[in-house]
Amino acid sequence: MAPPQIRRCEVLVVGAGPAGLATAHWLRAWGIDVVVVERRRTPPEHPQATMVNTRTTEILRLLGLSGLVLAESTTLESSAQVTFLADLAGPEIGRIEIVPNTDKLMTFARQSPTLPVICPQRRLQQVMARSLGPTADLLTGCAATTIEPTDGGVLVDCVGDESGTPYRFDADFVVLADGVRSGLREQVGISTHTGARLGSLLDIHFTADLQPLTADRASALYWILNPTVSGVLITVSPADGDWLLEVPLAGDAIRRQGDQLGLLRAAIGADIDVMVRGSRTWSMGSTIALDWADVTNRVFVVGDSAHTFAPTGGFGMNTGIQDAHNLAWKIAGVLRGWASHSLLASYEFERRPVAEFNALRSATNANEMWDLLLRAATLVTNTGRHHEVCAALSEQIEYQRPHFDFSGQALGFRYGCDPVVADVVVYSPVVAPGARAPHSGSTACMGASRRST
Repeated sequence: MAPPQIRRCEVLVVGAGPAGLATAHWLRAWGIDVVVVERRRTPPEHPQATMVNTRTTEILRLLGLSGLVLAESTTLESSAQVTFLADLAGPEIGRIEIVPNTDKLMTFARQSPTLPVICPQRRLQQVMARSLGPTADLLTGCAATTIEPTDGGVLVDCVGDESGTPYRFDADFVVLADGVRSGLREQVGISTHTGARLGSLLDIHFTADLQPLTADRASALYWILNPTVSGVLITVSPADGDWLLEVPLAGDAIRRQGDQLGLLRAAIGADIDVMVRGSRTWSMGSTIALDWADVTNRVFVVGDSAHTFAPTGGFGMNTGIQDAHNLAWKIAGVLRGWASHSLLASYEFERRPVAEFNALRSATNANEMWDLLLRAATLVTNTGRHHEVCAALSEQIEYQRPHFDFSGQALGFRYGCDPVVADVVVYSPVVAPGARAPHSGSTACMGASRRST
């Protein structure tokens, strides 16, 4: 084998998912020489995460990416509710309005200059990769194999392009964003804790024109409650007919998982042409890195390398992008000499409690939704009378609100506080250390301005 090609950079990012690309964008913004290596040549076809919450759209706005991401997204205004139905063609059992009126929309406007959007992870990654620019190298098809901290930096060996050309990177810092199955964390002594498994899921990614069934109740999520399918139809890109059905593998769903078209027809409830684009089964649960840096504070983990959650709430990708926002400026400060190396310890201190809270909240959402699905299937089977099902489930459906309406969790986390989030649903802006600075339109910001004059 040919000797490795030696490359020098200030920061090497391993993994070009949303968290890795966000890290590279922020490092580039601080003028840092950064290289990103990614073992895949293209993003996975599966939509993966879809919800981009308000704090993340704020970060994308600061990076100048808002317009590009919005062009690939479904907006909150066009899908600001969660609907519960026996099937998509049938009458509603209930709904949770995220923006029920103009007052709530104005509340969102006072909280932030941006709103959440639905943007499938694949499209978000493509936007972020294309806009990374010439000052940051992105090497796809390049797999990192070994990592070794040294006295003054980190050496990382990679297998390169299709010819197998090896690379050796000599970096001041390395950020691992290569996912939950990262084999590099253990090489630098970073271990993880895996929480209890919450169940298995079947995802079916498919194409269908469902707009005739959804036009008058456009929603981010359609929870399907019937004895054949208890799961959720996820809005990916309805204008393109792009959808995802997610079904917990329990009871009859285990037996029927091979009949994907049958499951889709039972969820849709109408004779509509569908094309299955792909499927996967996976286990739902959480992981957390026990340390977020190696002992030298030169190798860090972000995103799925640091934490994974149940998908209920959509906080996995968002938390990873927010990790990057927190870490990058601290690395830049050390490299440019206006911050001491000790500042880097604040990354884990600040971000780990947020990840732990989001993991716990996501598990709570999953368990409470599972209880609802089980009760709904029983009611539909035993009564079959729509009005009785609606009446019986109305209170339990509203009880799911923190799962979907979570401004307090998205914007209100505060570093150095216990609890790190005071209220999941209600965001109360505060001017205080460790808190997100209030938007200029908020009452907290205006109050602080009046007190300073």
